[in-house]
Amino acid sequence: MRDLSAETIKVQELLAKSKRILITMSSPDGDSIGSSLALKLILEQNDKNADIVCSFDLGGRFNQYSGSDSIIVADIGRIDYTIYDAVFTLDAGHLSRLVRPELYPNGFNFPKSIEVVNIDHHASNDNFGTINVNVMDAPCTAQVMNTLFQGKYEMDSYMATLMYFSIVYDTGNFRFNVTQDLFDFASTCAKNGANTEEVINDYYNNRSILQTKYEAVLLSRLEQNGNYIFTKAYHADIEKYGMDVGMYLSATATIARDYMSSFKDADFGWVVSERKNDVVKVEMRGKIEETPILEITNSLGGGGHKKACGAKVFNKTLEEVQDYILKYLQ
Repeated sequence: MRDLSAETIKVQELLAKSKRILITMSSPDGDSIGSSLALKLILEQNDKNADIVCSFDLGGRFNQYSGSDSIIVADIGRIDYTIYDAVFTLDAGHLSRLVRPELYPNGFNFPKSIEVVNIDHHASNDNFGTINVNVMDAPCTAQVMNTLFQGKYEMDSYMATLMYFSIVYDTGNFRFNVTQDLFDFASTCAKNGANTEEVINDYYNNRSILQTKYEAVLLSRLEQNGNYIFTKAYHADIEKYGMDVGMYLSATATIARDYMSSFKDADFGWVVSERKNDVVKVEMRGKIEETPILEITNSLGGGGHKKACGAKVFNKTLEEVQDYILKYLQ
């Protein structure tokens, strides 16, 4: 991973004049939550007060993850920034990823008076921060954060577990974007007492039978066209199959992560799913970099990586979004 000494100096200069920090993140996932909770501990070790505020419900298993009860769920566009000296954003490629876009039709911005440290690893990051620490070849945000604060904190077993959770989530348990630096980082977490069994159990071994049966429904809807595949999830499925919202969201994410790039006769694929409030989510995955998935999600207002990306589309039906993608690929 590239040298971050210049960014480290800037961040340390900012922290030297800051006492209370706001931490916020993109839509919650294992990396953004693990990184945020670990950063709070790092800042507290450096005698800073830190609050984690997320604009989105944590939902499902993330709401039950150790430490998640310290995350305040509230619209970050409506909090009092006068009580904070700086903002750290994690795992977000755009400002729009930090808020519910339907609440900000004209876009969202932090107050100009506050400095923003943007820590990320997405290729689509647009460097919206006052200080930008984006490392596109890093497999997860936690690794970027660890390098940024190297030598500035002590990693205990709880922090090591949080960071290991970030690693496992964003690499699909060491299947995607794996590098020597990543193995070194994972080894550091393990040496410092990361509960690797807890992470794997939380990530892989907590499936419900009901959710698994619904995943089978999504697979039964799978369609192939040339070198790509796709499936659809409808909001009405929640009631039809007796699920809660958390199961529904987890099922679509699982199908995207575990299947859309796993077939030998398809190079990429996606899940398009209905969400509440006229929102359609697109989750795209590819097994090679030479696919148009990142171009497509960027054109839909989303972003991500060349092999894993997504978008939320507002005021369009599922079929309209699906038709848009298919026409893009013609």
